[in-house]
Amino acid sequence: MGYTATIAGYSTATMGVLAVFLAPLIATLATKIDPRPMVFTGVLWLGLWTLFRSQADMSMTFSQISLPMLFQGIGMPLFFVPLTGIALGCVLEREMDSAAGLMNFIRTLSGAFATSMVNTSWENQTRYVHAELAGLTDREAVATHNMLNDGMSMDTVRGSIE
Repeated sequence: MGYTATIAGYSTATMGVLAVFLAPLIATLATKIDPRPMVFTGVLWLGLWTLFRSQADMSMTFSQISLPMLFQGIGMPLFFVPLTGIALGCVLEREMDSAAGLMNFIRTLSGAFATSMVNTSWENQTRYVHAELAGLTDREAVATHNMLNDGMSMDTVRGSIE
């Protein structure tokens, strides 16, 4: 059956639930302790939950998708809030607005580039593997001859094997 776009959005939106509540607490904590270990902890937390989620399969239920996303959301403010404080800590007060805007722009642009590169690599590998599998499907041409003998046209045979 699959997920609709709405249900998929609901399941991934759970990542922001804990992040919204934890961000003010982490911001306060980041002013009291060194924020660098917090950034490290956030990256480690996100990495571990991503590793956990790499075991996903197509038969997962809504709760099997959304609960790990909920807990992965703890790492988001642990990473982004102290990192923003570190980045903006050396900026003059009069440059703070411009620096914050520039940082958000660079972060968004970097995410777009990374997404583009991953998708391009994925597509290239998909084409390569598809071509390899299609070449291995009917090496001896037994299926091709059988379909031709059953009255299929060569284009239909190629489409079926493809």
